[in-house]
Amino acid sequence: MDVRERGGLAQRGAVAGAAAYAAGAAVVVAAGLTGLHPETELWTRVDGPSYLLVHQASHLPVWQFRPQWAFVPVTLCLAAILVGTGFAVTTETEEHRGGFQAGQAIVIGYFPLTLAATVLLLATNGAVTAIRMIPVLLLVGLVVPAFLGGLGGELAARYR
Repeated sequence: MDVRERGGLAQRGAVAGAAAYAAGAAVVVAAGLTGLHPETELWTRVDGPSYLLVHQASHLPVWQFRPQWAFVPVTLCLAAILVGTGFAVTTETEEHRGGFQAGQAIVIGYFPLTLAATVLLLATNGAVTAIRMIPVLLLVGLVVPAFLGGLGGELAARYR
């Protein structure tokens, strides 16, 4: 993979990662507005920026070591979006030996939006504390999209 291709991959990853974040947030908002959401306490209080909190919580529906089964359908939608985005970014590259790494390029666009959402949540929701949001930021903004995007990239590299 030469320097020009890495630059193109970074640009595609940034755009695709931002689009994946927006699509995931849209899934959460649509589920909330249409009533296709679980009847749990977090969903019943959702309005405005609180959708961002639900979006972040839906990435890994395990809180306090207990699975939150009501969030699994949304989690599966978010996972499919991230895997598909990693797949799409990788199919645009000419070099397929680094499929997992190519798919991880979506983090370039996903992390900044996760960071912005976290800052907005900290500013608007008094119940959210910075110390509690640091692990969420790292998991939701880096680990989950890197792993799932990489998985999509690897699938694209192997089966294209």
